[in-house]
Amino acid sequence: MKESIGSRVGRLIAGSVNAVISAVENAAPEVVMEQALREIDGATDEVRTELGRVIAAKHLANKRLIEESRKHESLAEQIELAVKQGREDLAEAAIARRDRRARSGGRSRSPSVSARGSASPTTAAFSFDSVATRAASAASAATAWATRARSSGASSPST
Repeated sequence: MKESIGSRVGRLIAGSVNAVISAVENAAPEVVMEQALREIDGATDEVRTELGRVIAAKHLANKRLIEESRKHESLAEQIELAVKQGREDLAEAAIARRDRRARSGGRSRSPSVSARGSASPTTAAFSFDSVATRAASAASAATAWATRARSSGASSPST
């Protein structure tokens, strides 16, 4: 089967560009290593930022859980007090309020974390995993370039 001229020319151009890039990389492996290190540093910064977001979201969720528990305990005390005082109407109203809060997940008045614009812990974890994957990729690229630089006899980059 014959190849078209376009695919042959395309392969020739791509091969030439790759050869030029490889020649430049082999001539200055320390430059490539330094760029890989900059990429690793950038990925590390992204990981730290995302970790901060996840910790903040966790803190807000814990704070909200504590507040909801406090409200639940308060309602339970009100129900108990109303029953002791023989106020069945107040006890029933408090029970209904507690049940409404339980069905709504306690979101009757307080805004949720996602409504404030922060990432939910699940979304943040996926984003964190993505950044961590990019950091691992950059680290493996740096290792590959270091191996290549050592095998070609180049000196290590000065930092």
